[in-house]
Amino acid sequence: MGYMTDYRGSGYRLDEFIPERDMGGVLAHFDPDDVPGSNGASISTWAARWGGVTFNLTPAAKPTVLAAAITDAEGRPHKMVRCATSSYLRNVTSINDTAPSGGHPQPLSFVFVIRITASAATASNHLVFGASGANLQLAQQGQALYVNAGTAGNVQGPELTDGAVHVVVATMTTAGWRIYVDGYLVGSTSGTQQQGSGVLGNLFIGSGLGVALPAGVTFDYGDLIVSTSPITPARVAAVTAALAKKWGIATTGAQRNGVDFVDTVDSAGQPVRYWMPPGTGAAPLLIWSHPYTQTEQIAHGVNVYPWVHAAVQEGWMVAASRMHDANWGNDQAQTDIANLHTLINGIRPVSKTLLVGGSMGGLASMIAAARGTVPNIAGVAVSDAVLDLVWAYTGNSGGYTSAINAAYGISAVGGIPAANDPMQISASAFGGRRYRFYASSSDASVAKSANVDAFRTKIGSVAAEAGLVTHNTSGHLNAGAFPPADLVAFAKRCGL
Repeated sequence: MGYMTDYRGSGYRLDEFIPERDMGGVLAHFDPDDVPGSNGASISTWAARWGGVTFNLTPAAKPTVLAAAITDAEGRPHKMVRCATSSYLRNVTSINDTAPSGGHPQPLSFVFVIRITASAATASNHLVFGASGANLQLAQQGQALYVNAGTAGNVQGPELTDGAVHVVVATMTTAGWRIYVDGYLVGSTSGTQQQGSGVLGNLFIGSGLGVALPAGVTFDYGDLIVSTSPITPARVAAVTAALAKKWGIATTGAQRNGVDFVDTVDSAGQPVRYWMPPGTGAAPLLIWSHPYTQTEQIAHGVNVYPWVHAAVQEGWMVAASRMHDANWGNDQAQTDIANLHTLINGIRPVSKTLLVGGSMGGLASMIAAARGTVPNIAGVAVSDAVLDLVWAYTGNSGGYTSAINAAYGISAVGGIPAANDPMQISASAFGGRRYRFYASSSDASVAKSANVDAFRTKIGSVAAEAGLVTHNTSGHLNAGAFPPADLVAFAKRCGL
């Protein structure tokens, strides 16, 4: 039996996602299945399926066709468009005849499907999609996306140089910007156009605006959509799900719930910030222990905000304490973690707890796991964590020595209590639990080899899981340090 198709002759079936029908303010939609030519053929033009726009300017090095790059669940093959080295596509005139003088102002939204070469390393930032005045680029630092409309937005999110197909949704408005990858919020700001106030003119894909890609690095493009409307979290979920189905992406985030925090204090007066999903019944709790010089105030633009957002979508509570600031895992930090758990449990029953920490906070999280500071600890996830307190005291050119002295009331490395140093605690104290480590060999603040690598070796035979995710193209707590999809998957393995 055949399928009914859209009455406007778009070629889409009625049960398929049609951007120009199902999204607001669509200026153009490019579908790579419309590109003529067999596998490897050069591309000189790519006409939009909707919007009357055509990519019609290319350099001598042309993009090429990838025929049957992906086969969907119904067995239908789909093409992709590959840009490599200096190849690119752009349109000669402004995006369409409705553009105001100078281009379309914000709000602007970009939706696209992309695959970037696995383990690619670049020495510059590279344009991925957009115009000279408003675009998304792949950052040299972290190999993650950022927005730029005259000002570079904070580099956020997981590395995209993994050889997998991803759905990206990005919105820039006068109130800030957001980027979603595979449905997960991976970076955002709030405020007045931290990304700049640039407008949308000529469209580009590939390296035509800026530095050419290194040899061996490719950008493979699927659907490309440009809109003059901001995309709400609910619409992000729908758009991502539709494109994920077409492009064979099995797991996507779901932006169902608003993410709002409450600021309060615990029973001892320590400042606390927490996030609650909808509902009143028992729920899992993720306790965040902050890095040195940071606090409990996770906000837009902070590198851990994306996984907080993802956790709330899963129906999990998240809470963080100031933990007396520079605690370096001391006994007071353990009291603060216990008080935080008690506070949240009094608001809504806690079923299980996942401890999450960054840098110095990873130290507090791991000590809490060894001591059982709170009940029902399901697992521990740490990023760029200090796990050898003696190393922290003597290493890093002595940069942490005075802070550790103050935290413990000591004056020499010999004063460090063994019970507060994971490398001196018996491995058996960590047995039976699941652990997840995120670390970078480029970390110049907390040496991966002396901390994460050494600790994983220590607990490898007793832990139920001790996996490592590297973000080697970035340094300490930079992009990729907290990939939300991976953290959610780990939490689910822990039984959350």
